[in-house]
Amino acid sequence: MDNDFGFLDDRMDDVPEPTLLPVGTECKIKIAAMYVGRGRNSGKPYVRASFVVTDGDLKNEEGEAILPVAIPMMSSFISQPADEDDENTAMNKKMRWKGFLSTFGLLEDFGNRGFTTVTDENETVFLCWADTAEKVEGYEAWATVDQEVGEDGVTRNTIKAYTSKA
Repeated sequence: MDNDFGFLDDRMDDVPEPTLLPVGTECKIKIAAMYVGRGRNSGKPYVRASFVVTDGDLKNEEGEAILPVAIPMMSSFISQPADEDDENTAMNKKMRWKGFLSTFGLLEDFGNRGFTTVTDENETVFLCWADTAEKVEGYEAWATVDQEVGEDGVTRNTIKAYTSKA
């Protein structure tokens, strides 16, 4: 484990405060990682996509411009069909996946390459390309932002919708 805390010698005054984007903001996002897991209570499979904001007309609630680096990562959970899902539920989950893959330009690659999972040394499970085992990350798309309060009481930005803004 790396115990080098020399970075704390830097001026922390230069580190921005985390900033929420207002609901409805359109921004360009990039996939930072895609984690595979199961629901804590339901046990149903899902993928959690984590994103960083890379571009857009980024302003805080007061209308002041903010840098993408000040915006905390956002996540979106994408459910996978489960054995106990009825036909409509399973189809809705597949449609959500198709929309996600289409928006990020991954649909054709998925058809040609497929997905698999890879577990790292910390037992974190990542979504990867089946033909290379490389993580599915770095792909960009536009999204509309929402906000939600987590179980811990903290308000976070989330993805309301993926958009095809060019």
